[in-house]
Amino acid sequence: MSKMTGVLLFIATFLFYKLSYAAPMCRVMVHNSQASIYAPEITVVISTDRKNSNTMVVSKELLKHLAQNPNARINVVDLAKLPQSMFKADYFEKKSPFFENNFVKPIVNTDGIIFVIPEYDGAVPGILSYYMNHMRASLSKKQIALVGISAGRWGARSPLDAFKGTLTHRGGRVLGDIQVNIEFVESKVEQSQLTNPDAKSRLGMLATELTKSLNLSPGAIPTQKNLGMIAAGAKDKKAQVLLNNSNAVEGVFSNYVLNDNGTLSYVQFSGPTKIKNKDVIIPGQDVNVHDLGYGMPVGAIKGFKKEWYKKPNIESTGLKIGERVKLEYESGIVVNGQLKNMTFDTDGNLLVLTFSDVTVKNGSNFLFQKDWGDFDIAVADYIEQITLQ
Repeated sequence: MSKMTGVLLFIATFLFYKLSYAAPMCRVMVHNSQASIYAPEITVVISTDRKNSNTMVVSKELLKHLAQNPNARINVVDLAKLPQSMFKADYFEKKSPFFENNFVKPIVNTDGIIFVIPEYDGAVPGILSYYMNHMRASLSKKQIALVGISAGRWGARSPLDAFKGTLTHRGGRVLGDIQVNIEFVESKVEQSQLTNPDAKSRLGMLATELTKSLNLSPGAIPTQKNLGMIAAGAKDKKAQVLLNNSNAVEGVFSNYVLNDNGTLSYVQFSGPTKIKNKDVIIPGQDVNVHDLGYGMPVGAIKGFKKEWYKKPNIESTGLKIGERVKLEYESGIVVNGQLKNMTFDTDGNLLVLTFSDVTVKNGSNFLFQKDWGDFDIAVADYIEQITLQ
């Protein structure tokens, strides 16, 4: 081998690995903001227990800006609605389901958090510190933005700087470059409305930048409702349905079922169909197996956590080969049958569930019946895209 040939081979090998491993990170994700509990979320924490506060006014203005992004799913944690039982001495040991469901889960399940924090006596409100002490969840990998407001100068800069220590200690990623500080807030609120154009503009910029950091930028990605409309255009055409874990179904897209809000809950193919993962046909999922067509439910399964099919999460599902399983989807579709097989990739991640003696129903309508044979589900959280081939 000549020296030049060796150099060219090295460059080609480098580019191959660079493109192979970089490409998945660049894939534009589609987020199910209308129907799926797995959609990326933003949680706004109104960090005071005062009623009819300026903090609430600022928070409502922020929520208006966030709502302009159709791909963002928004939660609100209002500390003024904390349960009174929280203030009992034994609450650390006896937290109520109401507290867990309304004040812990919105933080645990979210991808981005915005704390709207007023300055009280040069510090964050006591109720916020008390809440954080009880809400012991990790903030690892959460994108966090801060809004500070004050009646005086500086817009709560010092309290926010101190609060960042708590957030980073919990593993949160504080986006300091988009922090908003609203000073002299009382002069910027009239009749419970934020009227100051500059403050409103800065809140809008924060909402935009946070959504960008979560890959939720408007126009960059279609919503799941748009995918329902795309499905109509793909009907009776050869298409690929790409799922969020790199599974893909390819064949003639023949039919689909929509939720009440226009999002896909079931997709159907006619004729020879194949299921692939990372462009490689999954064993037992080629056109010889699915020669007459293929159908599968789409979306979240009740009781299953996000990315349940990933190796660390599978055990929590309770799925066992040889046992009868009933999968109830958030859309209302129910799969009821005996689990025959589970197909994994080389990293132990679940790709396909295979059922025998199975029915699939949407309400009273059968989508699959027992005498049709085995039923395969290409597992994933949601559809990323539908493309014609």
